[in-house]
Amino acid sequence: MRAIADNRTALLPHRAVAPALRATIKDPWSTLAPSLDEAALIAELPSAATVSVRIDPALDLAITGAGRLGRPELQSDALQYRFGRTVTATVTGPEDRLQLLARVTERMRSSLAEDLAQVVLPKDLPAFAATLEDRAAVIDRLLEEGRQLVERAERLVCRLYEVPAELEDEVVASAVARADSRRPHEDE
Repeated sequence: MRAIADNRTALLPHRAVAPALRATIKDPWSTLAPSLDEAALIAELPSAATVSVRIDPALDLAITGAGRLGRPELQSDALQYRFGRTVTATVTGPEDRLQLLARVTERMRSSLAEDLAQVVLPKDLPAFAATLEDRAAVIDRLLEEGRQLVERAERLVCRLYEVPAELEDEVVASAVARADSRRPHEDE
């Protein structure tokens, strides 16, 4: 039981970048690999590794409307933000930086257009992608270790209660099926 608790405790620091872990941590059978919040991971980077949209030499920002920022729309050569029918901001630059900016600002629709200049992105996108991949691997490993630990505990309990060996697999399969049916949706 201590090993299971230690495993779940090891997952706690990752909740900021993987919000779905909040529910998963309470369910030791869960092995749901949550999607990572890129904006939260960027916020964890040292300031020397990030640059604001306003001063990013690879991006050109033009605020063209006052009020709400609106929804990002990635076009072939630019990222436009629209509130209603009005273009509120346009950012041009390398497509990979624009794609990341669109994902990071997706939830900023109700923010002011001027707030876009303060958004920070990683300076080195390949290094950021590696950081994202490494964090996902750590979380996946911890989730799988936790599931293995809880399965061992369940099998031990079955033996303590003298459950026939052939039923042990059914008990474990039932617990896995219950965990799968309780999986949170990615949009929650």
